Amino acid sequence: MKKLFVLLFLLCVVVKGMAQQDVRTLRFEPHLGVSFTNLTNSGLDTKNCWILGVGAQYQLDEKFGVVTGLNYSTYGAKDNNASLNLGYIEVPLLAKFYVYNGLSVHTGVELGYNVYDGRTDFLLFSEANKFAAGIPVGVGYDFKHFTINAQYYFGLTKAYKDFSYKNRGVKITLGYKI
Repeated sequence: MKKLFVLLFLLCVVVKGMAQQDVRTLRFEPHLGVSFTNLTNSGLDTKNCWILGVGAQYQLDEKFGVVTGLNYSTYGAKDNNASLNLGYIEVPLLAKFYVYNGLSVHTGVELGYNVYDGRTDFLLFSEANKFAAGIPVGVGYDFKHFTINAQYYFGLTKAYKDFSYKNRGVKITLGYKI
């Protein structure tokens, strides 16, 4: 994990071509990545998951853009060989602020619909909630047509109907702006 962050940092330093988006333009960004998630108050361990999707960014001025998209994200937690796996179709609605030469911060809300509730060797007598909402807070870097984003997701809704567990986790994605 530490090596991944060092590699991403070096990549950002080495590449000099900034690709901050032109004002009043709409760009699309297919992206994929990894996430490290857990369920709050569950006593379980972090689970490695993934994310795949496409984003759309409209640049309002030099420093401010609005981002939305459609993602498939997996969340979950594990305990030895047992694991809880949740899959969501998500729609983020984010404000993105450029702070310096392609470096940005973003936050907003992310709404999700649960399409997968899988359990491996795990007894949990509760159904997954169909709807999810959370607040992503992150940082990103644009260079040439590529983007790297890292964010923390704070789940606001319960993942399961009969438990107070909420999704939480770090997401790291690599995208390509079209």
